[in-house]
Amino acid sequence: MVHTAKRLSLAETARAKTGHDQPKDVAARLAKPAVALDIRWPDDVAEDHVPHAINLCPGAP
Repeated sequence: MVHTAKRLSLAETARAKTGHDQPKDVAARLAKPAVALDIRWPDDVAEDHVPHAINLCPGAP
């Protein structure tokens, strides 16, 4: 998948504000009551996903 400069810039801004956890790290956090929102593109989620996370594709209406 080819990402535009705008999309990459948005992703980097989000990472800088929220951190960048790997799926295995998020899965450990879900041992406590929580909700995980995965804001990556579906292709990225298909490669490596967080069990029970809700995927919200960036740019979706």
